[in-house]
Amino acid sequence: MADKAGKKDKRQFLHWFYPGIRIKRYIVISALGVIVTSLALAIFVLLASTSIDQDNMAFLLKSLTNFIHPWIAFIFALILFVLGIYLVVLGVQKALQHTFGAITVADLGEVANEFYKKTILAQGPEVVVIGGGTGLATLLRGLKDYTSNITAIVTAADDGGSSGRIKKEWGLVPPGDIRSCLLALAETEPLMKALFDYRFQSGEGLEGHNFGNLFILAMSEVTGDFETAVEQFSRVLKVRGQVVASTLDNVNLKAIYENGHEVLGESVIGKKGEKIKQVELEPKNCKVNKKAIEAIERAELIILGPGSLYTSIIPNLLVPGLVEAIQKKQVPVYYIVNVMTEPGETDNYTAFDHVKAILDQTNVENFIDYVFVNTGGFDGTLKERYKKQGAFPVEIDQKKLENLGVKVVLQRLANSNDMARHDSDKLASVVMSLYAQTANKSTRS
Repeated sequence: MADKAGKKDKRQFLHWFYPGIRIKRYIVISALGVIVTSLALAIFVLLASTSIDQDNMAFLLKSLTNFIHPWIAFIFALILFVLGIYLVVLGVQKALQHTFGAITVADLGEVANEFYKKTILAQGPEVVVIGGGTGLATLLRGLKDYTSNITAIVTAADDGGSSGRIKKEWGLVPPGDIRSCLLALAETEPLMKALFDYRFQSGEGLEGHNFGNLFILAMSEVTGDFETAVEQFSRVLKVRGQVVASTLDNVNLKAIYENGHEVLGESVIGKKGEKIKQVELEPKNCKVNKKAIEAIERAELIILGPGSLYTSIIPNLLVPGLVEAIQKKQVPVYYIVNVMTEPGETDNYTAFDHVKAILDQTNVENFIDYVFVNTGGFDGTLKERYKKQGAFPVEIDQKKLENLGVKVVLQRLANSNDMARHDSDKLASVVMSLYAQTANKSTRS
């Protein structure tokens, strides 16, 4: 695939030299100008020199100038020099006019954006974010304005909706979380984003399916490889960064509740209404995605969440080898606590309970450096609406968190509209500001 892309790029470059493009003539004019200017400079040097090696070609030119008065030779060289500079400037100017005359204002904006990406954003830190769902996409929308070196690692255990159907019928990694994260990192037009986020409302076999999910499925069939399909999807969307699954194996999520009950399937875990004790992957010995490990090895900052604790964040950390890779990296690890509790999953959970659940499930004592907790951002009416759904603002228990060995960042991170969610820009700003102060300074021993 890479070879084909390279050949295509070469063919496109050769379009500059097709008949009628009129670029060749300007290149020839500039080249002629360089030759004439060089000749003029050579004459200047020869007129100023006193000794010339007779074996040198310059000797012939020097001999010819001896038959001409030095001032005439000087004026001739000066004319050649001016003519040469004129030809160079003329050729370059005409080439630029001809080239940019075919570029629209939108194209110029795209060029400027490419320069910005390849200079400012390309120099940004290597950031790995781990989770899934709406929460992770919210963070990514803000982060992409700070760096293009982003890798989102998402869960492969989704079994509901369009993703679940594709997973069951085609044996493919559920593409839903990958698609939503790619759209969050995309630079493409709003219409294109709306297209890939479109969900069919009717039609036999299509109802409930997401177009973006079907696109990834079709691309997987065409390329014969899921990861290649995701890479091509990323190119279509002009994504800043990459999105990878924590495992490419066909896995399911099992929940074990405090009362001993068990349920299999990520989509039904929160519907039991019982307190979750722990979750497990089946099979437990699934193979970690090599690209996820490579991203962690490059990472300068690792972020967990925001996202559903038991169905988006922890499932990634249960993939063998992933937490171990994080432990080996002595870089800051942040955990972003959800703004609200999640009915059926984190009922009555405080910020401490969220962190404790992660540490218990991973069997790692000192794993997270900083915990970000929201301190407000929505009014009583919004709280009341969420209360009717069984969701409440996550309470802050700073002392208990600090006793775990983590530092607490208290900020107003939620937006002020009709949804109790993190604000993309606020969240990214606070995260990257802290990173700028603590880069390469993990608090773990």
